[in-house]
Amino acid sequence: MKKFLLIIILLLSLFPYISEKVSATSLVFKFDNEVVSDPDLQPFLLEGKPYDSGGTYYLPLDWIATQYKERLVKMWESKVLYVQRKNYSTMHIREENIYGSSYTKGKNRGIPLKTKTVNGVVTDMKMKAIVKDNHMFVPIDFISDPLGANYPVTVVEGEDTTTIYVGKLPSGVKPVKLIYDDARSYINQKVYSTQSEKSKRIGSFKEHQNIFIIASQNGWYQVRIGSKRGWIQSKYAAIGKFDGTEGKWYPDGWVAPVLKSAWSPNHQSNLKTLERELGFKAGGHDYSIQGAPNSIAIHDGSGQSEVMFAYRMWDGDANGYLKQAYRIPIVSMELFKLYFGKDAVKVWNYFNTDVPRKFTANGRLVTASFSEKSGSLYLEVGYKQKK
Repeated sequence: MKKFLLIIILLLSLFPYISEKVSATSLVFKFDNEVVSDPDLQPFLLEGKPYDSGGTYYLPLDWIATQYKERLVKMWESKVLYVQRKNYSTMHIREENIYGSSYTKGKNRGIPLKTKTVNGVVTDMKMKAIVKDNHMFVPIDFISDPLGANYPVTVVEGEDTTTIYVGKLPSGVKPVKLIYDDARSYINQKVYSTQSEKSKRIGSFKEHQNIFIIASQNGWYQVRIGSKRGWIQSKYAAIGKFDGTEGKWYPDGWVAPVLKSAWSPNHQSNLKTLERELGFKAGGHDYSIQGAPNSIAIHDGSGQSEVMFAYRMWDGDANGYLKQAYRIPIVSMELFKLYFGKDAVKVWNYFNTDVPRKFTANGRLVTASFSEKSGSLYLEVGYKQKK
């Protein structure tokens, strides 16, 4: 009886190991769309070590360089590899050195084999190359990095199989466009293991969170999240850091502008503010949306007016036909802040109800008129009266 129980216990102890092996994602390495069959590499490719180490994919740099007919100098006793490139530069990889050095026209620069991004800051992950049985394995980041080996690499991650392509791709597989840039998420969103919302969720990003994008493919961004890689839909992120002073993000990717500068007695300075901060064009004279050019026009003043605003439309005028019409009131609030200060809300509310023929805002006399011919509403903004 004791012997029988011991056998049961031993069998049960194997289940976690068996389950892990069965559920593990298999890795496939293809060069020019052909499964790598080099007998010298197979032991490592099949076992996954160091081919996949802690979520970092390793590839044999010397073997790939040979396929591209680049010259190698192997010094395995010192665990050093030199790759003489066709562009006359040299890659210098040393196992105990965490850098791959590129010598181009006498310039020496150290390129990290792998980096990570924390709060928008890219740092070296201090990863080393690995020499195993006369091959130099390096992280895939270095293989594909434009500043590293710069070989064409595309990773296609499925539910059960991850295929790493180097070189040519099969028909139907779009190449990954390398980006390697800071970005920001404009909604709370999940990070998926593959380019599918049905795939495993490996993490999430918060609204306005700074993230790091590795590449783009098929309307998705490949991102770093901790030590892992995942995918988010590209329509929910934008290249560039969020500095905490920008306005609300909208589903179409537009970020509402926020006025940062104060009004200036110099008219040209104000026009530059409109152009630089609020998205006006033509030297600060024009704000347009798709399908409605010159939605807001800024004209130079004359006589008693400092400036004139000409409105061709407001949000409600579009009747849903112009998808970007919602931007006009948002930009107008910032425009009104520049000229009307604390009275900007009062002026903005007039546009949502009824604009008086004459009113005062921030010490300025404002005269409103409507042109049936042009279909535009005009506001003549007077000079600010001294108190």
